[in-house]
Amino acid sequence: MQKVAEIEAPQRRKLATEPQLLLNSNSVRGGGGKQIKQRKALQSVAWSGVAEELGGEVVKCRKLNGFGNECYKLDVRSGSRTSSFAVKIYSGRDAKLKAEREFELFKVMPTYSMKAPEVRLADVDGRITGKPLLAWRWIEGVPAGKLLEKRGLEGLVSRMLAAALAKFHRIPWSQLNPDVFHRKLRIWEEELYALRLLAKLAGFGDSELAPLTTALEEVERPTLVHGDFNPGNVLVGEDGVYVIDLEGSFVGDPLYDVVYAFAFISFGGRWSAALSFAREYFRLSGFSLRSFAPKLRVTAAKLCFFLSLDEVKSLVKAKGIPLPLAEAVFLKPFRKHLENVFSRGVLAARQL
Repeated sequence: MQKVAEIEAPQRRKLATEPQLLLNSNSVRGGGGKQIKQRKALQSVAWSGVAEELGGEVVKCRKLNGFGNECYKLDVRSGSRTSSFAVKIYSGRDAKLKAEREFELFKVMPTYSMKAPEVRLADVDGRITGKPLLAWRWIEGVPAGKLLEKRGLEGLVSRMLAAALAKFHRIPWSQLNPDVFHRKLRIWEEELYALRLLAKLAGFGDSELAPLTTALEEVERPTLVHGDFNPGNVLVGEDGVYVIDLEGSFVGDPLYDVVYAFAFISFGGRWSAALSFAREYFRLSGFSLRSFAPKLRVTAAKLCFFLSLDEVKSLVKAKGIPLPLAEAVFLKPFRKHLENVFSRGVLAARQL
């Protein structure tokens, strides 16, 4: 793995050490970006303006896979050198809030011994593209999910994930902007409401869900919560471990992250890796696992019902993924896996 090349500032603009914050729309120039090979990526994004704020001109742009927000790898030339950046464009009604949330955490995390991307451009008001965006130096690394697939590495990777999550949960949420990081101390009430709604759409009644409502204690001690912690959102670089995709972070129950991560880590027959992850997390964090099993079962049931929705299938097709392929490779196997997690949730707690 090669380190990202250092940026050489153009003669007409010296790149500051702090991220470039756009103060007014007059600083943005439009342009065709004719040198970009992937024309589709240019249709909705003023890449020449992004590149200029990064201190150079566009060399090429590649759209990355993923749902939700738009992510790109952008190569920018400055003088005789070319640097790569990850560019994330936020969508939805709370797009600005998501960008602000992720930007604030990227600035805070190094203070608490966590690796964070080096943001070089923060346009949270969307003055370049019409949507909020962040751009940071490209990180050469491997998603933890890929490493979990390597035989013999499951235990090491699962413990690494546990250590990263425990460290993330130790970031003092009281020092974060309360207008950006909302408190969700009744998160399991929200999860149960969503579960009941999804179950009703699937033809299940409340009486069949009654056993899931017992022993669902609320927050033992509120922490910063990632909101989407899974092996795909942890990047292992040559210089350390990066926890990314922080846009959904909030203040609430840390077990929310733990049970969701457990459901994803155990996929593909990696039950022992998931147990190793949970054991290490509870050892490092000191939290009680008393309500782990019921929260794991609620999470598995909710995800299983969610993945059965027609809207999910429509989203898959909208991303250009053939639905039969998605069903065969992920949706159907993962739903079956979630059913297994649901049935083995109590056993998992006893094995910790």
